[in-house]
Amino acid sequence: MLASLPFEVLTMTATFMAQKERLVCATVCKSWSKAFQHSLWYSINIKDEQKVDTILNPPATQENAYKKNGNRVRDLTVERSVNLNNEQISKLQSYFQKLLAFRSGYGALDSDILNTTNNWRNWKSLVELDITTSCMDEKEPEEKFFELLIHLPHLKQLKFWEQCYKNTHYYTWETLEDIHKILPKLEVLVLNIVFIEMPLDTIKTMTDISPIIRMKTLDLPHHNMDIGWLYYISLRYPNIEELSSKYRSYTNMIDQDLPDDETVMLLNNHTNGFLHLKKANISYSVAMMGCLELLCAMYKNLFKSITTLQYSLHLESGDILDFPATIVTEHLNSFPASLEDLNIEITSDFIEAYRLPDFQNFPHVKNLSINILNSVTSIDKILDNFPSLNVLHIKGNYVTLSSSDTSTEKLHPLRSLSLADIKADSSIFKYISYHCRSLNKMCLYEVKVVQKRSESRRRIYMDMLYTNFHVLTFIRVKFFLTTETGSFDEEIPTNFFILGRVVNAPQYFDPNFKNLHSNYKKLLEIHTNYPWLEGETMWSYLCFNKDSKYNTRKLWTLDYKETLTIKKAFEKYSPTDPKTSKTQRKRHPGGLALQRYWRSDLPNGYARILCGHVQGCYFDYVYLNFTRRKV
Repeated sequence: MLASLPFEVLTMTATFMAQKERLVCATVCKSWSKAFQHSLWYSINIKDEQKVDTILNPPATQENAYKKNGNRVRDLTVERSVNLNNEQISKLQSYFQKLLAFRSGYGALDSDILNTTNNWRNWKSLVELDITTSCMDEKEPEEKFFELLIHLPHLKQLKFWEQCYKNTHYYTWETLEDIHKILPKLEVLVLNIVFIEMPLDTIKTMTDISPIIRMKTLDLPHHNMDIGWLYYISLRYPNIEELSSKYRSYTNMIDQDLPDDETVMLLNNHTNGFLHLKKANISYSVAMMGCLELLCAMYKNLFKSITTLQYSLHLESGDILDFPATIVTEHLNSFPASLEDLNIEITSDFIEAYRLPDFQNFPHVKNLSINILNSVTSIDKILDNFPSLNVLHIKGNYVTLSSSDTSTEKLHPLRSLSLADIKADSSIFKYISYHCRSLNKMCLYEVKVVQKRSESRRRIYMDMLYTNFHVLTFIRVKFFLTTETGSFDEEIPTNFFILGRVVNAPQYFDPNFKNLHSNYKKLLEIHTNYPWLEGETMWSYLCFNKDSKYNTRKLWTLDYKETLTIKKAFEKYSPTDPKTSKTQRKRHPGGLALQRYWRSDLPNGYARILCGHVQGCYFDYVYLNFTRRKV
C-alpha cells in the first residue's frame, strides 16, 4: 500500500481509524484500479520545505513512495516559498522522468540553475515549462538558456521570466529565431526579458522570415511594440490568436527617425493581417507624429478580426504633443468595428488639457475603459458612439456633457459605471440616470463632483431618479461648489452628504415597455412637481478623523434629532446674514471640520444623491443602510 499512496495521505487516514478499520482500508486500497492510482499521483505541488523533505528524505525505515511512483507524476509545481538547490532539483528530475508540465515561482530554483543543465535531459518529455530565474550571464546569456532548451525538444508552451533589478543585456528579434530553431513544436511563448527596440532600417533586411503556423500565443511582458517589431511578428506569427506586450519606462529606447521611402512602401504593401487574432494587449511609446501615423495604418491592415484590445500609448516629448486630439482620432479610426472589449490608455508627462473629439461608432463594444490623461470627456458622446455598451470605466481629467442643452430620448443599455481620478460635472448623473435605465452599479473613486455655486441655492445635486442600484460605492469622493469659471478651493469641500431614494423597493426598467412601471412613474411625477418631498433620506457629515493619520475624514451618520437640527439650520441660513457667516477658526488637515464646528460648513452647502431605489451604499468603506436608519 505504501507504493500506491503518498505517505502523508496514509498517515492522515490512519490517525482517525481503529485497528479494525485500518485493515478494511488496506483491503480497499489493494483493490484500487491502476487508473485511480495514476490519477492520485498525476499532480504534485511543493509548497514548503517540509514537502521537499517528505519527497527526497523519507525515514530510513520506509520505502520512498515518491521515487517508486515517480513515473506516474505528470504535473509538478514548486511554489516561490521554496528554495531548491541544484542537487535537490537533480533528484526530482531523476524521480519524475515522465513529467509533462513543470512550473516554479520566483526564487524557487537555484540562481545557478542555467549552469547545471545536464539532468534536464530526464525531462525531455516536458510539453510545458514555466520557470523564473535571476539575471543570466552578462556576456552570453542566451547560450546557457539555449543549452537547457536543447534537452526539451517536445515543448509546446514556454514561459520564461528573468528577474533583474538592473538590465545588463538586451535581446533582439534574432533571439526568437534561435528559440524556434530549438523548439519547433512551440505554440505558446511568454518571454519576460528585455528586448531592444528595432531600428526601422532592419525591416528591409527581413527577407527570409518564414511563418510559424502552429504558434497561437505570444506574450512579451517587458517590451515596447514599435513599428519594426509589429512588422516582424506579423510575418513570423500570422496565425496567433493572442498577442501581448507591456511597455516599461526603463526599456532601452533608441531614437526613432522617420523611415525612408523603401521602408514606407514595404509597410504600406504589407496588408496580410492576423486572420485569427482575437485578443491583443499592445504598449507603445512614441515621440514623432509620422511614426504614429504609420503605426495606425498598420493597425488598420493587421487587426481586422480582433474582438478584445487593450492599448497603451505613452507620448514622449516631440512634435506629437502638438496634435493631442488627432492622436485619439487616428487610433480609434484604425481599430476595427468588430471590437467587443476596448481598453485604451494615453499618457504623457508633457501634454496639456484638451477636449476629446467624437469617436467613431463601435456597434459591438460591451466593455469600455478610457484613461486619457488631461482630457475633457463628453459622456453623452461616448454613449452615442458605443450603443451596445454594458460596462464603462473612465479615468482621466474632466467628465461632462457636450453641451448644456443635450437632449435625446434614446435609451442606452449601460449597466455598470466606474469613474476614477477625475473631476465630474454633477449634471452628468441626471443624464445617465434618464438614458441608462438598466444601470444598477456605480463606483466613484477619488472623484471631485462639482457644481456651479448659486447665491440662492448652495446645493450639489446628483439626481438619479430613474436608477435602481444594486451597488453604489463612493471612495474618497469630494463635493465642491465652483465659481463661474469652474474654479474651487480644494481645501474647502462640501461636508454634508445626503443619500435619498424615492421608492422602498426596486422598480426595474423593462425595455420591452415604453413606459416605466405605473406606480413608479407616478412617484417620479410627484417628485418632479413637489421637489421638497424627498422620500427616505439619510444625512451624513464628513468630519475630521482624529483616530487615523491616514484617513483624515470619517463619515458620521446623523440620527433623527441631529438631522432635524441640520435641516432647520439650512432653512434659516442666508449668505447675506452676518449671524450665519462662516466663523474664523483653524481648520484641520485636509480641510475637514470637527463635528462641533458643523455650523461653519453651512456656507459650503450640501451634496445630495437621490435615486429611484438604493438598498444602501458604501461611503469610504462605511455601509449606509436604509433598513437600519430612516429619516
